[in-house]
Amino acid sequence: MSDSLTLFAVVFAIGIIAGGAINVVVAWIPRYLFRQWEMEARDILGLSADHRSLPEFNNPHSATRQTLVVIACGLLSAGVIHHFDLTLEGCVFIVLTWSLIAVSLIDADHKILPDIIVIPLVWAGLIVNNFGLYTTSSAALWGAIGGYTSLWIISWLFRVATGQEGIGHGDLKLVSVIGAWGGWQILPFTVFLAALFGILVYSLKRFVSVHPTTDSAVFPFGPYISAAGWSVMLYSVNTFSLLLD
Repeated sequence: MSDSLTLFAVVFAIGIIAGGAINVVVAWIPRYLFRQWEMEARDILGLSADHRSLPEFNNPHSATRQTLVVIACGLLSAGVIHHFDLTLEGCVFIVLTWSLIAVSLIDADHKILPDIIVIPLVWAGLIVNNFGLYTTSSAALWGAIGGYTSLWIISWLFRVATGQEGIGHGDLKLVSVIGAWGGWQILPFTVFLAALFGILVYSLKRFVSVHPTTDSAVFPFGPYISAAGWSVMLYSVNTFSLLLD
């Protein structure tokens, strides 16, 4: 028992350190991307180097939020080890957890899911499952393909019906990440839970908000995809093998 408590304490401490790094990454990556886009826009428009640039991108996060991120990262890391024990599956899943926390925070802040994190996650899922870590390589491949394609079809139908974009391309890639890591079997559960989480939070925000929100406001879906995919994958690694036997 004491060994288990020591293990959880060590993992929690590592998660705390990772949470601090995540706070830095979440602040740095959007600033880097916005500056890259500004440079590309300058080249396209033919603007000189001395032309007035955009205001300095600033994304301050309160100490309270940074503390909550650090604590959540530590708790989730310890929770993963509690579920998987100190195994390769558990250690790799912790890295996935940290990555999903980072992209979720960036999407919540700026309504973007950066390819610099998301695309490597797709490849990482395919690679780890080439060794059968969480599912078969075939299920991972079709999960990556099906995750992107299924949401692209939904997005296309929504655009045809309404003339508006309903789902961002970053969301399609993030569902592809979940499929690459957990296999195609978890995609229906992930999309359903993500939609449910999103609807509940959106409804709650509209209910408690003192300022009316416009229906055209961009709604970041990435955090809900991450939460749903993480939850379904965490409890499906052993469950699906039992159901499909």
